Amino acid sequence: MATSALEFGVALPQFGRFASPETIGRLARAAEDLGWSSVWAADHIVVPHPYLDRFSETIFEVFTTLMFAAARTRRVRIGTSVLLLAYRHPVMIAKQVASLDHFAGGRTILGIAPGWMREEFEILGLPFEDRGPRADEALRALKVLWTSDNPRFEGRYYRFGDFAFAPRPLQQPHPPLWVGGNNRRALRRAAGLGDGWHPISSMRIGLTLEELRAGIKELHAMAAANDRDPAALTVALRAPLAFQGTPTTHTGHLTFVGSADQILERLAACAAVGVRHIVFDLFYSLAGQVETGSVAEFVETMERFTREIQPRL
Repeated sequence: MATSALEFGVALPQFGRFASPETIGRLARAAEDLGWSSVWAADHIVVPHPYLDRFSETIFEVFTTLMFAAARTRRVRIGTSVLLLAYRHPVMIAKQVASLDHFAGGRTILGIAPGWMREEFEILGLPFEDRGPRADEALRALKVLWTSDNPRFEGRYYRFGDFAFAPRPLQQPHPPLWVGGNNRRALRRAAGLGDGWHPISSMRIGLTLEELRAGIKELHAMAAANDRDPAALTVALRAPLAFQGTPTTHTGHLTFVGSADQILERLAACAAVGVRHIVFDLFYSLAGQVETGSVAEFVETMERFTREIQPRL
């Protein structure tokens, strides 16, 4: 795959002191105006105290944030990175996603995951240990809701029937489903039920290039074993982007933090192993915490990337 075929998106500033309609709208418009491909919002309801250094107290709800971004743009894709399936019943998710897809003009991408923050599950009164099987069943239920004239589902965790469901998503049969997570369970879920794999990497946690390469190879093997076309699955990496005047020492995890040449080198490496879309985090510090930089600096980073990096791809 040619490096120039890479698409780029940006995570919206929905956390902490950056979280306001003005800043979210500003970054969404910047992505639109600069020709980027997508904007993204995460899904947390509350922030348990042990995680305040990473998320801060303020976080806007994911679908409300994306509806707001959709209203201020016309072209960029609007995505969840990621929606935590356990936090809502599949019927509610299906309705919210279908509604968003209509109001966004068919631009929705649904990144999903089972969830990982045990304390948030406990606060919401939700079971944590079986979140993986629940996510698999929720994905199957969503597809029934979006594709059936008379949706009916009988599963271990979810059961429904005898009702009308409309509208269906504008995108048929449904918006792309990108499965988040860096482990084999996420790969299995993506290969069997998803339309793509959406791993994350950062200075704190993440993937090395070799781990990403191995993951994509295993994803393709799993897809083939499910009689699916591996080439039809999108690999979309989420990672930090920041220009450093002095080239940084590489931590091993895939990030786009360093000089322009280093960023270009890592983009080329990602494209070479099969990555097609990259979602950039702009408002995390190198230690993985929020509250660093300014909105003006984030926009300047996007402008500089568009000006200095994209023409060289």
